[in-house]
Amino acid sequence: MLFGSNGLTIYSIGISCLACNSIFVAASSQTMITMVSAFYGQDDNTAIKYTIKKALKFVLIFALIIVSIFTIFTENVMHFFGMTDPIIFTEGTKAIRLYVISFIGVGFSFMMMYYYQTIERTRFATFICLMEGLLIIVPCTYLLSNILGGDGIWISFLVNELISAILILIYTRYTIKKSNGKYHSLYLIKNESNYETTINLNSQEQINAFLSDKKINKSKNKIDILNNLLLISQVAYSQKQGKNRYVDIIIKNNIISIKNHGKTFKELSEQNMKKTKQLIQDIEQKCKKVEYNTIIGMNYITVKI
Repeated sequence: MLFGSNGLTIYSIGISCLACNSIFVAASSQTMITMVSAFYGQDDNTAIKYTIKKALKFVLIFALIIVSIFTIFTENVMHFFGMTDPIIFTEGTKAIRLYVISFIGVGFSFMMMYYYQTIERTRFATFICLMEGLLIIVPCTYLLSNILGGDGIWISFLVNELISAILILIYTRYTIKKSNGKYHSLYLIKNESNYETTINLNSQEQINAFLSDKKINKSKNKIDILNNLLLISQVAYSQKQGKNRYVDIIIKNNIISIKNHGKTFKELSEQNMKKTKQLIQDIEQKCKKVEYNTIIGMNYITVKI
């Protein structure tokens, strides 16, 4: 078993391998943070859940690929770092194979830490950080190294990730139970009686079905506003190529939010800009407040009736 300077040498190789995994975690987390914070500000829970699920899937798939590569080609990694001593080479190969398994858990824990921080659960995000770097790994390393020797040090990293993941799940289940139905799922998404739908503006049938949906608390003003919002989205899509012209609509009490992937105000032609402004002015006469934002290439319009 390797301890002392030889053990530190192997650990430094493991950290270099971890850096490869961290590249994907960092890239995914930065993208996820930007998108989730934007959607969180717009109270778009559907988009939040979709974003974090996609980000987690991406990170975990790449972690599996990286673990597989380092497990299969561990000896090549040792050669790359110039390990020629037979004992260090043999023990180091075994140690790296044990260590890299924890990369899957690292991806999960860090993505959830960044996610909870983004949705303003900073205390729990800080707790995850402390779990990962101190509270679990130190006692695990001490105990397992005394029980299993040198192998216990490397296994402790995997145990650290397993315990961290279990504690994250326990925390979310406790929060859901304590909230009395306010939150659901691992992502702590609010349970709200919102009306949410996605329609294709190329389908008049979908548009008609939406406007006649009995779930919408209708009034003449609300129907006029919804029609104008759909027209604004059609104008935004008129300068963009592609067959799919989807809009996401959320109605929460007297607040209507609509999101499209068409051209932004700044990109519209002079004629289309004039049409859009006229439609917005018409909406403003029928409501209390209108807000327009462009977030990550998407147009958000929020109307308070």
